[in-house]
Amino acid sequence: INYAGGAVGIRTSSPDKLLTVKANSNTTTDWAASFSNSAGSAKMQIGGYGLNSTYTMAFSIQDTEAMRIDSSGNVGIGTTNPVSKLSVETASAASIQPALSLTNPLGSTNGVGTEIFFNVSSNTNTRGSFIQSATVNDGNATYLGFGTNGNFAAPIERMRIDSSGNVGIGTD
Repeated sequence: INYAGGAVGIRTSSPDKLLTVKANSNTTTDWAASFSNSAGSAKMQIGGYGLNSTYTMAFSIQDTEAMRIDSSGNVGIGTTNPVSKLSVETASAASIQPALSLTNPLGSTNGVGTEIFFNVSSNTNTRGSFIQSATVNDGNATYLGFGTNGNFAAPIERMRIDSSGNVGIGTD
């Protein structure tokens, strides 16, 4: 441990931040920092993991990695190799497992639900496309709607699948 001008360095003689921690080496098994509970069953590990400056922040539970953020800013849940801004993997050969769940606890009111929207510009008042699920019939049923070229005030639904499985395209 080195103290230099109010900064603390661990494994470095010239800390350039208030706290600078350097790993032993640049290998695939050496983390710059690891924080864990007293049992060691929950961990957050930061930096230095990987070769050739591919730095990672990883979160582990009982020594099994659960999530990571790689040097590109990609987040992986259930994967150590995220290939997009959010990569979610679930491994189960026994049954279909949800990889993503969107919940609105106030969904018992007509028209209340959740949605995913796909924005293709930096204008946050428009959306290129959307998928939404909302309640109807006083919260006793739901629908799945698909839309394009709408805005937040007046989204344009193009197709709907109702709770009975009926499909409507271009209908009101």
